[in-house]
Amino acid sequence: MKKIMKILILSLYFISSAQADDIRDFQIEGMSIGDSLLDFMSAKEIKKIKKFDYSGKYKGIVLREKKSTNYDDIQLAYKNNDDKYTIHSLAGRIFIDNIEDCLSKRKEIEKEISKVFPSASIKRYEKVKHGYDKSGKSFVWHTRFELKGGGKASIECHDWSKKIEENIADKLMVGLGSNEFHKFVDNEAYR
Repeated sequence: MKKIMKILILSLYFISSAQADDIRDFQIEGMSIGDSLLDFMSAKEIKKIKKFDYSGKYKGIVLREKKSTNYDDIQLAYKNNDDKYTIHSLAGRIFIDNIEDCLSKRKEIEKEISKVFPSASIKRYEKVKHGYDKSGKSFVWHTRFELKGGGKASIECHDWSKKIEENIADKLMVGLGSNEFHKFVDNEAYR
């Protein structure tokens, strides 16, 4: 696990060592907000991937087959009916069973992202009930970096209830999102 975290932290720093203020300058596995998914795979391949719906406005997919040295998988979202498949949300996910380990890793990554985005405003949310789980027994710890140039970067630890029907795995996520996508998630998605 330590080796994975070193690689993850180094990749975050290496990708954006110029201390960018625009979310499009930050990449996860070579992809960024505003890129077309068609630059990484064909429309035929995209259509074969199982999708999940974000309240009728966005489609989400998980790339499990993508060769990743840093993450267990990559989750991304694009708008419905977008023939270019423009990426609005992108997250690398690492599955972690122990929430304390996740919270520790979150702090390490937070320090590194603070170096990459020194002028970003930072908001921290500690043990908030996850809006998706209506039972109120799943929680998320969330650090959000709001960039002056637009967009948001985030680090999240998800601790899902064992009773949730979908049996969702606990995880650490390092994510990127457009302002538009975050407004949607904050104000519409789980209502």
